Amino acid sequence: MNDTALSPGVLSRRSAAIIAAYGLSMFLIGLGARELTRHEVLAAYPAKEMLRYGHWIVPMYAGIPRLLKPPTTSWFIAASMAICRSDAAWVARLPSVAAAMAVALLIAHLAARHFGDRAGLLTGLIQLTCYYMLNWGRLAEADIFLCAFATGAMVCFSLATVSVEPPHGAAPEGSDGANPRRAALRLGFFALTGLSFLAKGPIGLMFIFLAVAAFAVVRRGREIARFFWSPTGWLILLVCILGWPVAAWLSHPPIVEAWRREMSDTATGGFGTDPFYTYLHAIPFDLLPWTPLVIAGLWLLWKRGLFRRPAGQFFLCWFAPGFVALHLIAMKSHHYPMPLLPPFSIAAAVALLELARRLRRPLIAVVSVFAGLWVAVAGVQLLVIPRFDDFKPQADFARRAAVHVPAGQRIYIIDHPDRRTTLDDPRPRPEPYVAYHLRPPIWRFRNEKEFAAFAAGRLGQTGAAIYVVATEAQRRAIAPLGNITVLDRCAGLRRGETEMHRLLLLKIER
Repeated sequence: MNDTALSPGVLSRRSAAIIAAYGLSMFLIGLGARELTRHEVLAAYPAKEMLRYGHWIVPMYAGIPRLLKPPTTSWFIAASMAICRSDAAWVARLPSVAAAMAVALLIAHLAARHFGDRAGLLTGLIQLTCYYMLNWGRLAEADIFLCAFATGAMVCFSLATVSVEPPHGAAPEGSDGANPRRAALRLGFFALTGLSFLAKGPIGLMFIFLAVAAFAVVRRGREIARFFWSPTGWLILLVCILGWPVAAWLSHPPIVEAWRREMSDTATGGFGTDPFYTYLHAIPFDLLPWTPLVIAGLWLLWKRGLFRRPAGQFFLCWFAPGFVALHLIAMKSHHYPMPLLPPFSIAAAVALLELARRLRRPLIAVVSVFAGLWVAVAGVQLLVIPRFDDFKPQADFARRAAVHVPAGQRIYIIDHPDRRTTLDDPRPRPEPYVAYHLRPPIWRFRNEKEFAAFAAGRLGQTGAAIYVVATEAQRRAIAPLGNITVLDRCAGLRRGETEMHRLLLLKIER
């Protein structure tokens, strides 16, 4: 390998601009071509209530607190909605795109620092075109923010503590530990670590502190210990970790028990268990289409002795401890390892540089690869994914409710069972997807009994009509309430649903 191709450097403004332009053009195209998914509305709907009713501390979902996740993702979405003055799907997803761009630029900067500008440029482009980034970087969910904050914290730590070792026996370049920027990097580390907690809870802290603790053990350097001597930094971290939880507890004390159950059920299998080997196939899949180059790059870096040097040891510590810890959690998912994966883009970039060096026209080859990926991604987003959007019938149905329900009249929703449960199942039901697309004011009930008790009293007192969204099965359950008119029906069913799951807009009168 040509060592000069992997000499330390900096990410040039030109390379950063190419990464940003490539990523934004690819991620923004077709961003609103499909409706929000059910998981997306869990963050996007509370954002709408934040703007309308001011529920910034304890997120609300159609009148009922949503207690399981921190509200940070909803804060970002609410900011996007306020700036754009819209609640369209692409507006809700804009903050996620920004987070994806941040991940690519951060890991590109780190790659350039150790391997040069060309490696940094390719690292950023590879990062943007990994499956997990293309998928979760376009979804209004918390995972991409966790990845961005964790990556930012790790990059700050690396810049301050990991030395750069150029090839050909030259003297190692120091980290930024002796640089006046050290204080800023330290504060950035603590702030971003705190934000990782606010993005998705303790798992961000686990990833980051396991990684830096492992690196401290491997390197045994005083400089790493000095990095953590920062009363201001620890104060920032404590404010992030304690500020919102305390405010949420004071506002809604039952939230503490909800957190305890969430963490316990996730760790012990209360939400279900997955095979121990899940991540052994999930991670290679998430890294597609670059998985072969990742493997080749790791081998090349091992041959060069990188993993005996600080940079290589840091990359290993970034991934390995978190990877082991994830196997101790009973519930597993493809997106859980996301914050651990950015260093693999560096390995793929090293392999791509080596491969390009062997070609007669390397620039044309590399440009063709990324141009082809751009076209493929754009085609999938514009032509393929919208055809399989099984949330669109429900979204269109909810929007049509404004035609049937008088302005200002409240629309009620009964939480409906998912495709695998029945009305008799005692387990909590998922938040109703259609709430996001109904025009306010709306209010929801957890089950048919709650709604029936309310509706009976309301009809007896005022006699005014009640408008409610329910399934066909629920319509039959509440039939004794009075005269029920079906104003509209959802045109489609999601995969696995039966006619009993079809959504209806009902008008109930005495």
